[in-house]
Amino acid sequence: MTASDQIKGKFKQAAGDLTGDNDLKREGKVDEASGTIKDKVADVADAVKDRLHKGEPSRPSAVVGISSGGPARLSSEVAHGACGTHGP
Repeated sequence: MTASDQIKGKFKQAAGDLTGDNDLKREGKVDEASGTIKDKVADVADAVKDRLHKGEPSRPSAVVGISSGGPARLSSEVAHGACGTHGP
């Protein structure tokens, strides 16, 4: 889980503080930030999944060709924040 990255980062920072090891301290900050970012990405993914499961109408461009081997992409509606998380 991502919380473990955050906790690990805090411990590394504390250990770096106690030992005077600035590299360990920096590594801890990176681990903590990584955990925070993973949490935010998971939150966005959950919001998208919730919206899809609610059966809200989507535009044909919402997902392109995963089954045909093509790349997946979000519609411009989602990419520009019209999914209810940003502005009007």
